[in-house]
Amino acid sequence: MTQEQVLSIPWNSVPPPRAKLFWVPSDSARKSALARAMTSALASGRSALVVREWGVWPSAEVRPLFTLARRAIGSDADVNACPGQEFGPEDGDAAVALVACALYFCWSFDLVSLDRVCGFYVDEDDWICVTGTDGLAKRKLRQCLNQLHLEPLSPGDRLALLGGSRLP
Repeated sequence: MTQEQVLSIPWNSVPPPRAKLFWVPSDSARKSALARAMTSALASGRSALVVREWGVWPSAEVRPLFTLARRAIGSDADVNACPGQEFGPEDGDAAVALVACALYFCWSFDLVSLDRVCGFYVDEDDWICVTGTDGLAKRKLRQCLNQLHLEPLSPGDRLALLGGSRLP
């Protein structure tokens, strides 16, 4: 996926005012489960991981892991050169590995369906939400998060992280 293609994805990483936000789990086992659940929820078609911000916590990053997972999908691009990676159902574990790396490294990213207008946004401040305009698909993705028993952000947490202008 070229830089131009990544930038052409019509995605807004700011959550809608009434979006339910959840904390990303802090332990690696639950992050791995979250990566599997997120990729599984979008597995019926083509998806893209679009890294929006990286290098926020350099001590958490081991970029060769991300590059190795990318090679399994057929790309040698570094995240600096191309922050987006398209994948499909045939990419299975490699797609999970890419998403897991992004979670472990505390990157901000979108994981979006290229077939439906929906996906997940994960922020480097360790919260996640479902985004998009396809209501039915968004409900399915929210169910995915609910099944993992993620802790929702309190109104106070939301205000501290996003500021008052985005509160409903």
